[in-house]
Amino acid sequence: MIHKSSRILIADEQHFFRLRIERVLNQLGFHRIAPVQSITELRRLVEYAHAPFDVLIINEKFSAQNSFSPLTFCLDAPQILSALIYGSESLVAGSFIRCGKVTIC
Repeated sequence: MIHKSSRILIADEQHFFRLRIERVLNQLGFHRIAPVQSITELRRLVEYAHAPFDVLIINEKFSAQNSFSPLTFCLDAPQILSALIYGSESLVAGSFIRCGKVTIC
């Protein structure tokens, strides 16, 4: 269950989207948010985290040019308790897929 003290990680290469998501979460009362813009930052934060992240919000196309798979990363990372992968072109607007701890929308 997500609560106001949840640790949230936002991964998107576009500054505009990271900022927009963070602002919406701040307005909802969430303030423990870490935005990242690269695979290197994401891996370091997850690998060296002193406590698990409650939620990872990540763009499906995050570092697509480096053959990085957000789904595989989320499923294999024990420091990520749950994840939301957004921006999937293969889904109809408003639909989602749930795969273990990962939701794709």
